[in-house]
Amino acid sequence: MAGFSLLGWGNEQAQVKLHTSATGFLLDTYLVLCQREVSANIILAHALDYAKAEIRLHTLLLDSHQPNEGPDTPWLPTGGYFWLTLWSNESSHRPTKLQLVLSCLSSPLGDYPIFVWSPDATAKDEFSSRVEKTLDVLIRCVEPDRVFSVFGQRNLVEILAHAWTAKTGFHIEPEPFYIALLTYCTRGTFKPVNETMPSAHNIRAASSLDLEAEFADASVYFPLTLERGRDEARWLIQKRQIWLYEVTAGQQVVTKVYTLPKWRRKRCAERLVRALCNKEYVALYVGTQNDAQHVYDRVGFVGLNGKDRPSDVEDALELGFRGTNRGYW
Repeated sequence: MAGFSLLGWGNEQAQVKLHTSATGFLLDTYLVLCQREVSANIILAHALDYAKAEIRLHTLLLDSHQPNEGPDTPWLPTGGYFWLTLWSNESSHRPTKLQLVLSCLSSPLGDYPIFVWSPDATAKDEFSSRVEKTLDVLIRCVEPDRVFSVFGQRNLVEILAHAWTAKTGFHIEPEPFYIALLTYCTRGTFKPVNETMPSAHNIRAASSLDLEAEFADASVYFPLTLERGRDEARWLIQKRQIWLYEVTAGQQVVTKVYTLPKWRRKRCAERLVRALCNKEYVALYVGTQNDAQHVYDRVGFVGLNGKDRPSDVEDALELGFRGTNRGYW
């Protein structure tokens, strides 16, 4: 942790901490993030990835080795990334409480959106002043055009985006980039099926030999060329985050989740998702108007297709800003 600024208003003290290492950030926040692991999934997963990368980099420096340059070289962060956390202390007799997390990170393909999360994003009125204080620190850490979009819990994103426009003059895009639900599947909600895989069908982790497969190119706000799509696939394959539903005739389905048109409505995506979801918890974001809700509902994800929503199925939102340097997402 590099340091922090101490802020206060009313009878309540609050501090915004600037964390310039993942390990320092996790030392302060890990217990809270793990208690809300599904809700905090993006913040926690990125921090863990960055912490592992920092350890690799530290090991290389200690060994006086330089990373080998090549397509399979693990990605290492090069600096300029950080997290902001906001803590409140309503009483000297009570410990400080984490109120807000904001991350400013990048990937091998470019800058990520600003990700935001709160353990309690429902307290909309209380957050306005706290978001203002956090943005006062953010604007000292980045150029305003770096903030091309904000993603997270809907209430929090709406407050933050409008406050950012007021501070910087960068106006919100007329259409949201993404409106979604954060749903989850547990061992209790998982719906197994008794069926035999069709002949010549197989599910497996992708390898570098699969890079000639067809990839989705349907992103409206963050399109990739074919070559950049393969760069992304190569990076995700290194982390074992791409799985294939393949047919020996040569066609493949690459998950993010994406199904080749020829193989749609054949339950390929459902089998693939089900094969990966018999775990304690699996979380995913799905667009509110995305027909894939039917697939996820059949597997066991909750609160979809107009069904009753548990309180921990959250509304998620991404808002973009005009005139900014759009990154990768």
